[in-house]
Amino acid sequence: MSAAPALHTVTLPDANGPDPLPDGTITWIGNATVLVEVAGFRVLTDPNFLHQGDHAALGGGLRSKRLHDPAAELTDLLPVDLVVLSHHHGDHWDEVADRDVPKDLPIVTTRHAAKKLGRSGFRNTYALDTWQVASVVRGERRLTITALPAKHAPQPLQSLLPPVMGSMLDVADGAKRYRIYITGDTLFHDRLSEIADRYSGIDLALIHLGGTRVLGVLLTMDGEQGAKALEVIDADVAIPIHYEEYTVMKSPLSDFDAAVARRDVRTRSTASDEVRPTPSHPRSLTERRARRPAHLRRCRGRGARVARLTGYRPHRGGAGAGRNASRAPPECVATGMGEGLGVMDPVSRPVTGPQLEHGQLEDLGIEVDHVTLYRWVQRFTPLLVEQPGRAVTRSVTGGSSMRPT
Repeated sequence: MSAAPALHTVTLPDANGPDPLPDGTITWIGNATVLVEVAGFRVLTDPNFLHQGDHAALGGGLRSKRLHDPAAELTDLLPVDLVVLSHHHGDHWDEVADRDVPKDLPIVTTRHAAKKLGRSGFRNTYALDTWQVASVVRGERRLTITALPAKHAPQPLQSLLPPVMGSMLDVADGAKRYRIYITGDTLFHDRLSEIADRYSGIDLALIHLGGTRVLGVLLTMDGEQGAKALEVIDADVAIPIHYEEYTVMKSPLSDFDAAVARRDVRTRSTASDEVRPTPSHPRSLTERRARRPAHLRRCRGRGARVARLTGYRPHRGGAGAGRNASRAPPECVATGMGEGLGVMDPVSRPVTGPQLEHGQLEDLGIEVDHVTLYRWVQRFTPLLVEQPGRAVTRSVTGGSSMRPT
């Protein structure tokens, strides 16, 4: 399907230095942060550079602790040509990005995020609604970014979370074409098939996983949903990202590996490939350009994950992550605050009776003070508790809805 006319056009100056290599590089920094280098473009996604032990704000006073350091610092990656931001959440755009991303850097994102970024002084935001297109031009090379549908939560909780967009990156460099799909934070949803109908020949998919749960509600794809998404999208290669980074992420990479192994999926996932250390990262920008594609140095965390876009032989480095258990500070653990609250477990059944007793917030992976928890109890109870005269039904995405009985 041909792309829609561009709503925004960004013209970049011709880059000085050596010509870009014929094959691109995908470097996973951690969480949903990826550096895409292809056809002379350097695109950074969802910049999240908090360190191990730092807390990401999830909204409404909820926080989650980061379990690993990023593989590189933001200053190691600059300059980049633009940022593609799926949504404005503390684990996708943090205070480091707010401080260190240049205020004039082009950022393609949702309308909600563009407004928030504008309040922080960012001058070149390009807001897209679903199916709208931004075009980035450098000489004869063109990168188009199309906003795609995503679903961050089951109804009726979607309205409580910031809007999310998936992205399709189409790169044209002479006769060469690359197509990269980024899911964004999403559950498996019906409109994934619409994406597949509109966009065939996807070379690479970056799949946001993690099985993020807040107060028991699934907010991003777990391993099973990620495998189902691969069946629908039918990309040549997939790189799983956004897993085992924060305490709210409950589905490890092994869940995804197992789910893919059970299915007849054409897509080749890098998750099962051999893990190898990456070369040391050149210290200076000049050295980095001279040794493209730029492999990032190992850092305090797991190290950079690097995949060649052509040939699809990924190189993933650093020590294995595992799921580091996190203990919430005692002052953040509520005792008996949820008396009578029924929290909906979207993949099994409603949980009734006293909830969020001592230690349970540790299992949920969130940290929250008593006042904030009380507010969330008030806010969530009408949405998550089975109401008289209404029955709870399950959707194929693992969510729940209510209908009159």
